Amino acid sequence: MSAKLKTNCSQGKDPLAPDLNILPSLPELEDHLYIYDADFKPREEVSLALPPGCPQSALEREIFRRLLYAVNKRASTGIEDVASLCPNGLVLGDASKHMLANASANPVQLEAVERALWLADYVARPPTISEFLSDPRFLGSSLGGLGQGSGLWPAWQNILLNQFDLDSFVHNVVLTGGIGIGKTLIMVLLVLYRICLVAHLRNPRRFFGLSPDGAIFFVIMSVTKETVRATAWQQALRWMQSSPFFCHEAGFDPTRSYSDLRVELRSIATNGQSAQLVLSGGSQLQHLLGRDTLVIAMDDPGDRSECHRSRPESLRSPHA
Repeated sequence: MSAKLKTNCSQGKDPLAPDLNILPSLPELEDHLYIYDADFKPREEVSLALPPGCPQSALEREIFRRLLYAVNKRASTGIEDVASLCPNGLVLGDASKHMLANASANPVQLEAVERALWLADYVARPPTISEFLSDPRFLGSSLGGLGQGSGLWPAWQNILLNQFDLDSFVHNVVLTGGIGIGKTLIMVLLVLYRICLVAHLRNPRRFFGLSPDGAIFFVIMSVTKETVRATAWQQALRWMQSSPFFCHEAGFDPTRSYSDLRVELRSIATNGQSAQLVLSGGSQLQHLLGRDTLVIAMDDPGDRSECHRSRPESLRSPHA
């Protein structure tokens, strides 16, 4: 049995971003960006060069936020090692490495650069994965924090802290292993963390290059809707019910049962640009159609009945 999670990171312009001229020594950027199609197949590498003073795109800012966070997190790590964290197809130019080196050499400058980049697109810096797991504002009350007393196995804690923090470039995730090791639990946790990150954006739809209206969807799927309700859905509801962030800031109503497999949330921006974020559940392809879907989490996807029905007769097992 396995759980599969996809995240679709789109790009978009943000004309309302704050002036980034406050960043110290922001030189010309010459980076090769790895850009994904909607079906997650890579296009050809694209080279972008921006003269000093031009506002960077949301995608470029997001890349540098993650790299600067990695520099700060790994204080003893060289710039080349940090650059190696980039996904395949993204190569830092000399000017970009120079900016990272300058920031890492000066803690005060690094903090100023990081803060300016976060506030360019986010209401506030979103929680690190450690904060999300241990802070009572998020899931700390449910999980009991980190360490030996946590509700997560130590192996899962290490994976989450090392692979899914704010410096992560992980795009697709496949969780496999034996029954009962916590695959579905980790899948739900990652979905809620993605919702939390998006909820901190100043204008989520503009950030992802979407039209101004409509909801952004996060979808949990399984073999049937009943299976979704009995497993991943119930886990998500329990965690949100005990989280002040989801209840008091993101719009979760702990008194509702949400038996219709639809939780309507909102981003936390207070400037009139709050976006609707919807966590929904389903079991068939039509539960995804016509939606701006950012995350698809599939619990045990290999046994979905409509996949069997859609196969040609010649490919069906006579014993199925």
